Amino acid sequence: MSQSHQTEYLAIFDKTTASTVYRLCTAAVDFERLLSAAGDIEFQGPRVGKPSSHYSFSCTITIRETPHQDQRCFHVCIECGDKEAEINECAAILRMVRVEIANAGGTCETLWDDFSLYYSIRCYPLIHRTENLMRKLVAYFMLTKVGKNWVAEASPEVFKTTIDKSKRKQYVDVLHQVDFIHLADLLFKQYHSKPIGDLFSKLATADDIHKLDLEDIQSYTPRSNWDRYFSTVIECQDTYFRQKWNSLYDLRCKVAHNALVSRSDFEEITKITGELDAVLQRALDNIGNVRVSDEDREQVAENVAAALSAQYAELVNEWKELEQVLSELATDATTSTPVDIKFISALFDDGLIDMQTQLQLLEITRFRFQLIHDTSGAIDEAQVRQKIFEVKDLVKMLRFEPPRYWRDEIVNVLQALGGEATLQEIYEYIEIHSNKERTSNWKAIVRYNINRNSSDTETFKYGGIDKFRHVGPGRWALRKPEIT
Repeated sequence: MSQSHQTEYLAIFDKTTASTVYRLCTAAVDFERLLSAAGDIEFQGPRVGKPSSHYSFSCTITIRETPHQDQRCFHVCIECGDKEAEINECAAILRMVRVEIANAGGTCETLWDDFSLYYSIRCYPLIHRTENLMRKLVAYFMLTKVGKNWVAEASPEVFKTTIDKSKRKQYVDVLHQVDFIHLADLLFKQYHSKPIGDLFSKLATADDIHKLDLEDIQSYTPRSNWDRYFSTVIECQDTYFRQKWNSLYDLRCKVAHNALVSRSDFEEITKITGELDAVLQRALDNIGNVRVSDEDREQVAENVAAALSAQYAELVNEWKELEQVLSELATDATTSTPVDIKFISALFDDGLIDMQTQLQLLEITRFRFQLIHDTSGAIDEAQVRQKIFEVKDLVKMLRFEPPRYWRDEIVNVLQALGGEATLQEIYEYIEIHSNKERTSNWKAIVRYNINRNSSDTETFKYGGIDKFRHVGPGRWALRKPEIT
């Protein structure tokens, strides 16, 4: 069955800005003469078309009364069939009508546009295919190159409900909740694989430019997952793809939000999706040649999860800051990297962190691992925000008050107090005389360091230097020099 397509315009002419039209066009026939004056279109009874064309279209023009005496309005309704050639020519007629109204000083408001619906319907399958090719590539890349448990519910309010509803808890379900514009971030957003602070430190301490390693410096340049893993097998720059993806996003918004979609929009969407589909399909065909090293897998999973959630992205940044502080704290005391359970245990064994800090670090490490790798866990935004706060607090404490310095601080305090004092006297002296910044748990850190560095306590067995001796309830003294 043939389907008609109807477009309705309201042409508005103001007495002040379009005085000639307002004065001369007092009936529908006058407005027809105005539209056909340029000779590009002609009216034949209730139909309009191009001169010498065998296509013509039903057209009605009605003058509309308005409550304002200084405006004149014409309601234009043009209708055509559903043949492609007919639609194209009618679209050209409509474009000419809009141009003539604008040239005459009027305003053309679109009241109804079946052509927009026609082109939107044709655009949707193209966008749908491209979008889901991207989801397929990301899922295939992550599942086969990084591992099955590749991402957690990084934006819990959005993803948690979806995964909970899925009986099989498929990991790919998460991807189908990612906004179109952010989907490309998973492969094309650039990120640092090394803390940029390390580079600044190297540059600041270098005394000879020739001692700097160019390849090492370049390794700090932010790169996308596409550039890292696909650029060697697919000839397509990540910046080019991202530009095309963003352009498609703008056009997709017109389709999705019921804006007016023109033939030129449809042609542009057809062109862009064709280019992107070709690149995505080549990437899928060549994914067997993509290599992700064991040491890169954690970084890739972390980056993808961060791209899914602003909350988790903040936690990732704070975690990197904590890693930097812990690395500075460790110096050469331990060789266990990266920051994991083994590294944290080594810090504790070397006396560089106390028991409470060790437990906090282990809990945050466990939480981070669950967030990235365990999609079956139920982690909400409040938990993420709490961990962000805890990481920030640890960074502040460790950066300004490393526990290894507290031991020396307590030695100095006891020397100033005559070699022996109560805990309360130690606290008071530190509060009055110490310039060290103190966190809310600084007294607990003092007590721990005394116990850790005294052979009179059980804590000493975890590793310490025998600096202090217990001389009574809540009272401590320095060991004699020959014992220390």
